[in-house]
Amino acid sequence: MHSQWRLLIGLHLIMILIYNSIMIVCVCKNINSKKILEELGAGLTLEEIKMQFGMGSQCGNCLETAKKLVEKTKGEPIKNIAFG
Repeated sequence: MHSQWRLLIGLHLIMILIYNSIMIVCVCKNINSKKILEELGAGLTLEEIKMQFGMGSQCGNCLETAKKLVEKTKGEPIKNIAFG
């Protein structure tokens, strides 16, 4: 089951990056991929975005997708981010 979620997350990220589409990343707080990318472009870190918009503060299912989005955008893994 876990690997199926990883595959699904990867497929969504490919759609975002290749087709420049917008995807809801955090359903609880209605945060989409465009908003995350805008905030990253403005210089915020994922941790700052998380704190500012409350992303991950309810169910937490968005955090892995958000992390992968940042990794794909920046081209390097995110290290030492607390997702709790």
